[in-house]
Amino acid sequence: MNQKSDGNSGNHKIRFSCVMDRQPRFAQQALGWAATLLTFGGQRPESLVVHAINGCHPSVRRIFDSWGVATRAVAPFAAWSRNSNKLTQLESDALADADYVVVCDCDLVFCEKISRWVSGDSIRARTPSYGGLTPKQWSRLFQTAELDMPPPTITAVLDGQATLPTYCNTALCIIPQSIFQRLRPVWPKWTRWLSERPHLTRPFAAHVQKVAFDQVALALSCAELGLPIDRLPVEVNFPVRRAPVGRLYSANPDREYHPLVMHHHGRTRRGLLRLTQMFSLNRQIVRVNRLLASVHETSGASIRLMMVRKSQGQSGSQAHPKLLAQPCRKSQLPARRRQRSQIGAGRKTR
Repeated sequence: MNQKSDGNSGNHKIRFSCVMDRQPRFAQQALGWAATLLTFGGQRPESLVVHAINGCHPSVRRIFDSWGVATRAVAPFAAWSRNSNKLTQLESDALADADYVVVCDCDLVFCEKISRWVSGDSIRARTPSYGGLTPKQWSRLFQTAELDMPPPTITAVLDGQATLPTYCNTALCIIPQSIFQRLRPVWPKWTRWLSERPHLTRPFAAHVQKVAFDQVALALSCAELGLPIDRLPVEVNFPVRRAPVGRLYSANPDREYHPLVMHHHGRTRRGLLRLTQMFSLNRQIVRVNRLLASVHETSGASIRLMMVRKSQGQSGSQAHPKLLAQPCRKSQLPARRRQRSQIGAGRKTR
């Protein structure tokens, strides 16, 4: 893997961090996160930290160890919101010496370097995909919290709803260490406060399955601490959708997109990214999938073993040894060709 950067931007030390849940699919995602950061993101292994909820499975930890990527065992933040587990990073000793911490969801993949965006003295994050709450709900929320609410002056990337300038997508946040330390007690406090008052955030955005407690809580934290959000361009945390639906896509009829980081929920069972109906995105997806396929060539058997143990309730000594010898195919070209032909047929009718 290419290792062109030492995790420093100028004279600043940078740490990229994610949280990985125990389920095998999150191990696949975290391996992809790390592999793309090392290969396309220009980072050295020592600039990455993977935080594993309730510890990292030994087979997965061996892979990270072989890459030189640090892992840390952490306890879950709360049982009621898996998305809020990212807040465990606030207490990580592995991040304490960094000038900037790039807090990530593990389902991100990096296509290019983002070091030029790791700067400044404010939190940097992308405008949210969906507005989350209505202006009336935001007003009630801030009144209940006894905080001053900033006016809704920005427009959500996908649903076009007006929302607060301090409400952001927290899948990728660039946080200076001084602010990281100020957030340590405050961000978790407001997340727990929201969990005890679910009526304040319901109904949430129609397109979102679960309330983004951590995102709403960050807006409350910014209000308490008097912090602004410096908004990143959408390319630094690009919300990949299979079909070109939403304000972001309709505003670009040529459908030429050049993401630096892709936030992609659609994965195959082998952990590869699913193709979309946008050829410019597919170019990046195919490029990333070549790397992921090579990673899963060596890690796939271990992850499949984890899946079988989980589904059958087996311990390590009971797992069938033949699983370890199953090779991973390097690509899914037949399926990809079928999907391209379907996309082409659909494009002709639009």
